[in-house]
Amino acid sequence: LRALFADRATSRPTAPKLVAEERLADGLVRCLEVPGDLAQLEGHFEALPLVPGVVQLGWVLAAAAAWLGHPPRLVGLEALKFPEPLRPGPRVTLELRRSTDGRLLRFRIRGERSEHASGRAILAAPPVPEAT
Repeated sequence: LRALFADRATSRPTAPKLVAEERLADGLVRCLEVPGDLAQLEGHFEALPLVPGVVQLGWVLAAAAAWLGHPPRLVGLEALKFPEPLRPGPRVTLELRRSTDGRLLRFRIRGERSEHASGRAILAAPPVPEAT
Protein backbone atom coordinates (compact mmCIF):
# COMPACT_ATOMS: atom_id res chain seq x y z
CA LEU A 1 0.00 0.00 0.00
CA ARG A 2 2.84 2.38 0.81
CA ALA A 3 4.24 1.95 -2.70
CA LEU A 4 0.88 2.81 -4.27
CA PHE A 5 0.68 6.07 -2.37
CA ALA A 6 4.40 6.97 -2.33
CA ASP A 7 3.97 9.62 -5.03
CA ARG A 8 1.16 11.29 -3.09
CA ALA A 9 3.11 12.80 -0.20
CA THR A 10 0.72 14.75 1.96
CA SER A 11 0.59 16.54 5.25
CA ARG A 12 -2.81 15.00 5.97
CA PRO A 13 -3.01 12.16 8.50
CA THR A 14 -2.69 8.62 7.17
CA ALA A 15 -3.84 6.85 10.33
CA PRO A 16 -6.59 7.32 12.86
CA LYS A 17 -5.88 9.14 16.10
CA LEU A 18 -5.25 6.73 18.97
CA VAL A 19 -7.49 7.91 21.82
CA ALA A 20 -7.04 4.99 24.24
CA GLU A 21 -5.55 1.52 24.30
CA GLU A 22 -5.98 -1.48 26.55
CA ARG A 23 -3.53 -4.38 26.24
CA LEU A 24 -4.89 -7.74 27.25
CA ALA A 25 -3.22 -11.13 27.66
CA ASP A 26 -4.96 -12.37 24.51
CA GLY A 27 -5.30 -9.16 22.54
CA LEU A 28 -5.70 -5.45 22.29
CA VAL A 29 -8.56 -2.94 22.35
CA ARG A 30 -8.04 0.50 20.81
CA CYS A 31 -10.32 3.49 20.74
CA LEU A 32 -9.70 5.41 17.52
CA GLU A 33 -10.86 8.70 16.07
CA VAL A 34 -11.11 8.80 12.29
CA PRO A 35 -10.08 12.27 11.04
CA GLY A 36 -12.16 13.94 8.34
CA ASP A 37 -9.01 14.82 6.41
CA LEU A 38 -7.59 11.28 6.34
CA ALA A 39 -5.39 11.01 3.22
CA GLN A 40 -6.93 7.67 2.16
CA LEU A 41 -10.36 9.30 1.82
CA GLU A 42 -9.21 11.03 -1.36
CA GLY A 43 -11.32 9.74 -4.22
CA HIS A 44 -13.38 7.54 -1.91
CA PHE A 45 -15.91 9.47 -2.29
CA GLU A 46 -16.18 13.25 -2.40
CA ALA A 47 -19.85 13.60 -1.48
CA LEU A 48 -19.85 10.72 1.01
CA PRO A 49 -16.33 9.95 2.29
CA LEU A 50 -15.80 6.31 3.27
CA VAL A 51 -12.73 4.62 4.74
CA PRO A 52 -11.76 1.84 2.30
CA GLY A 53 -11.81 -1.69 3.70
CA VAL A 54 -8.16 -2.24 2.82
CA VAL A 55 -7.27 0.79 4.95
CA GLN A 56 -9.22 -0.63 7.89
CA LEU A 57 -7.40 -3.91 7.43
CA GLY A 58 -4.12 -1.97 7.52
CA TRP A 59 -5.13 -0.53 10.90
CA VAL A 60 -5.83 -4.04 12.17
CA LEU A 61 -2.41 -5.29 11.05
CA ALA A 62 -0.68 -2.23 12.56
CA ALA A 63 -2.44 -2.86 15.88
CA ALA A 64 -1.42 -6.54 15.70
CA ALA A 65 2.21 -5.53 15.09
CA ALA A 66 2.12 -3.18 18.08
CA TRP A 67 0.66 -5.88 20.33
CA LEU A 68 2.86 -8.74 19.09
CA GLY A 69 6.02 -6.63 19.00
CA HIS A 70 6.62 -7.50 15.32
CA PRO A 71 4.60 -7.50 12.10
CA PRO A 72 2.31 -10.53 11.95
CA ARG A 73 3.22 -13.20 9.39
CA LEU A 74 -0.11 -13.33 7.61
CA VAL A 75 -1.07 -16.51 5.74
CA GLY A 76 -4.65 -15.57 4.89
CA LEU A 77 -7.92 -13.98 5.89
CA GLU A 78 -11.23 -15.64 6.77
CA ALA A 79 -14.76 -14.35 7.16
CA LEU A 80 -13.76 -10.82 6.13
CA LYS A 81 -16.82 -8.56 6.30
CA PHE A 82 -17.48 -4.84 6.03
CA PRO A 83 -21.18 -4.71 6.97
CA GLU A 84 -21.51 -0.96 7.53
CA PRO A 85 -19.38 1.68 5.76
CA LEU A 86 -16.97 3.54 8.02
CA ARG A 87 -17.19 7.30 7.72
CA PRO A 88 -14.81 9.79 9.28
CA GLY A 89 -15.75 11.57 12.48
CA PRO A 90 -17.03 9.28 15.20
CA ARG A 91 -14.85 7.20 17.46
CA VAL A 92 -14.58 3.50 16.79
CA THR A 93 -13.24 0.56 18.74
CA LEU A 94 -10.73 -1.81 17.16
CA GLU A 95 -10.57 -5.17 18.94
CA LEU A 96 -8.00 -7.90 18.40
CA ARG A 97 -8.13 -11.31 20.08
CA ARG A 98 -5.61 -14.09 19.55
CA SER A 99 -6.76 -17.71 19.63
CA THR A 100 -5.32 -20.00 22.28
CA ASP A 101 -3.17 -21.81 19.70
CA GLY A 102 -1.82 -18.47 18.42
CA ARG A 103 -2.78 -19.13 14.78
CA LEU A 104 -5.77 -16.78 14.49
CA LEU A 105 -6.30 -13.11 15.22
CA ARG A 106 -10.00 -12.31 15.41
CA PHE A 107 -10.69 -8.66 14.79
CA ARG A 108 -13.49 -6.19 14.55
CA ILE A 109 -13.95 -2.47 14.17
CA ARG A 110 -17.18 -1.18 15.58
CA GLY A 111 -18.87 2.10 16.23
CA GLU A 112 -21.44 3.03 18.81
CA ARG A 113 -24.32 1.52 16.81
CA SER A 114 -22.80 -0.70 14.14
CA GLU A 115 -19.95 -2.96 13.12
CA HIS A 116 -17.71 -1.72 10.31
CA ALA A 117 -15.26 -4.62 9.85
CA SER A 118 -14.68 -8.11 11.17
CA GLY A 119 -12.79 -11.23 10.30
CA ARG A 120 -9.96 -13.55 11.18
CA ALA A 121 -6.31 -13.21 10.20
CA ILE A 122 -4.56 -16.56 9.86
CA LEU A 123 -0.99 -16.38 11.10
CA ALA A 124 1.96 -18.52 10.09
CA ALA A 125 3.06 -20.99 12.71
CA PRO A 126 6.01 -19.67 14.70
CA PRO A 127 9.30 -21.26 13.66
CA VAL A 128 10.19 -24.34 15.68
CA PRO A 129 13.67 -24.07 17.23
CA GLU A 130 16.08 -26.62 15.85
CA ALA A 131 17.16 -29.38 18.21
CA THR A 132 20.86 -29.39 18.96
